[in-house]
Amino acid sequence: MPRTTEDYRRQLLAIPRSTLQAWIWMVTHDAQSVEDLSQDVYEQLLNLPESKIAMIGSVQAFARVVCRNRAADWLRAHHRRRRLLEYTDTCDVYPDSKCPEVILRTREWHEEVRSAVDSLPERQRKVLVLNRMYGITATEIAMQMGVKVNTVRRLLYDATLSLHKLLNQEEAARELSSLQQMTGAKE
Repeated sequence: MPRTTEDYRRQLLAIPRSTLQAWIWMVTHDAQSVEDLSQDVYEQLLNLPESKIAMIGSVQAFARVVCRNRAADWLRAHHRRRRLLEYTDTCDVYPDSKCPEVILRTREWHEEVRSAVDSLPERQRKVLVLNRMYGITATEIAMQMGVKVNTVRRLLYDATLSLHKLLNQEEAARELSSLQQMTGAKE
């Protein structure tokens, strides 16, 4: 147990950086982020207030817990970013929503968008997904596809226009159906 701030810092600096990195890697399994995370952990540990230092029993155990928690936070954030790029289940995206109607409506909207995107011609769909879902620029897409940048821009424009029309038609059809049900009218 460190008695002073100096004892705490001496014991902390005695822990090799590679040990911190190993603790972080055991949680993330991502070699690229280990260096940044270990730097964050060192900074967090060095800037700990004296009131908290007095409560620490083992500096090494405390450092290991801080590494684990920081790595777990990074992992959760990393998975959230990845899920936003993929088609995901609505409950995973909105875990705090307890209203079944909201979840159901969001799932329905998700399915409508997915089917609208799937109904696009292949080139439009590919360009739209690469640009809007993965953030790849028109220039990069043009190089990948072996076409001109203006062609990619035109495909993006056409895809966006087609999606807008498809989604608005479905919404108009739903509203008409809802109105007919309310008034009792038949098609």
